Order: sequence, then structure tokens, then C-alpha cells
Amino acid sequence: MFLAEFIFQYRIKELGLNKDDFEITLPVTSNEGFLGFSRQTSPDIVARFERALEEVKADGTYDAIRERYGISPTK
Repeated sequence: MFLAEFIFQYRIKELGLNKDDFEITLPVTSNEGFLGFSRQTSPDIVARFERALEEVKADGTYDAIRERYGISPTK
């Protein structure tokens, strides 16, 4: 599987498999996700999204959602 670690963790749990049965053979150097907006999207909308995302990260909501799906919290 070629997946970001957090997606791997989710899929393994979803499939009822044990992550210890897998071995990392080719580590991916980036584990970031990206979200794109249309060029027609107002810069204000993009800025509001960025602020909202930072808020849910700062108040712990982001990590709580990750934990709910068996994904390790962010570092």
C-alpha cells in the first residue's frame, strides 16, 4: 500500500487488520494533505477556511476526530 500513515491507520482498522502485520518498506517523506480551491473562490473564503482549520486544531477538535477513527494525533 502506498498511503499516508494516517490513512493507512484508518484503513487497517476499517479492514479489521493488525498494523503490526505490516512493514514500512519505502517511507514517504511527506505526510501532508492538501485541499485545493477553485481559482474563482474568493480569497476571503479561503482565509476563513484557514482560520477555522487552525481553530479546530488549536482547541483539540482535530485530534479528537483523528482519534475517533483510530488515527494517531498530530505532532
